Amino acid sequence: MIKKRAEFKYKPAPTDKLSDRAKELCRQLVSGQTPPDAARLAGYSESWAKSQSYGYVQKPLMRTYVEILKNKQIERTAVDPDFVIKTLARLIDKAETDGKYTDAIKATELLGKHYQMFKDVSKQEIELSGKNNPFSTGTTDVARKAAMTRLIKVTGIQNKVQDNLDEKEAADDEAIN
Repeated sequence: MIKKRAEFKYKPAPTDKLSDRAKELCRQLVSGQTPPDAARLAGYSESWAKSQSYGYVQKPLMRTYVEILKNKQIERTAVDPDFVIKTLARLIDKAETDGKYTDAIKATELLGKHYQMFKDVSKQEIELSGKNNPFSTGTTDVARKAAMTRLIKVTGIQNKVQDNLDEKEAADDEAIN
């Protein structure tokens, strides 16, 4: 005889164990505050807010309460991520139809950010020493040009830098002649 497995239902942690101050901190987080700012607004001390707030909001009970508050907010406002994405898609179509391309570009950019389509060039790591460092090649013009070429490839800003290099090279040629 085969026994049926007991079904497991997720039961959220009882949020009534949170203090009023902790609940207020969660409400401030849901309203968009950073953990230190939310802690200050909830009545925690400045030093505690700076040193402890990030760790405190990561506790399972706090995270559960924040999720409950977010879900209530979504129900109240009837705005969820799908609604925002659909609205942005409609705005793109309408803006393009009306010839408002800057609005269409902005909405497209927001969608791209949501889907994490862009590579943040400012966060790329560049080795500061050794043969992979574009600035460790020397001081000759040839070495500088090679370094700039490698830097352009790393950062992805080829057109702007290439134009500046071409202008500088043309100016140097004129000065020589």
